[in-house]
Amino acid sequence: MAYTTLKKFNDRESGKKFLPGQPFHSNTQGRIELLLDQGFIGVVEEDDDGPLKHVGAGWYELPNGERVRGKEKAEEALEALQGQTGADDNGPSGQD
Repeated sequence: MAYTTLKKFNDRESGKKFLPGQPFHSNTQGRIELLLDQGFIGVVEEDDDGPLKHVGAGWYELPNGERVRGKEKAEEALEALQGQTGADDNGPSGQD
C-alpha cells in the first residue's frame, strides 16, 4: 500500500523530515498505523484517474509533474495541458 505525507513532521525512526505531498514508506506497520491515526500520513487511493495521479489530501499530479488541488481543477488543468501538447484522450485511432 502507498502512503503520502499530509502534515509536515520529522520521522523519529529515520530522522528524515517529511513535507506534505511527499511519499512515505516504513517497514514498521505499527509506525504506519500511528502516523495514520495522528493524521500525518494518508493512504494514496489507487483509483483509475487515467493520467492523473492522486497523491493524497485532495492533491493530484499531472503527467508533467505539476500538482493541483481538487479533482475538478486537476481535470481542467489536464485538459489544458493536453490542448497545449496536442495529446488525445482516445489514444491511437488505428488508422494508417
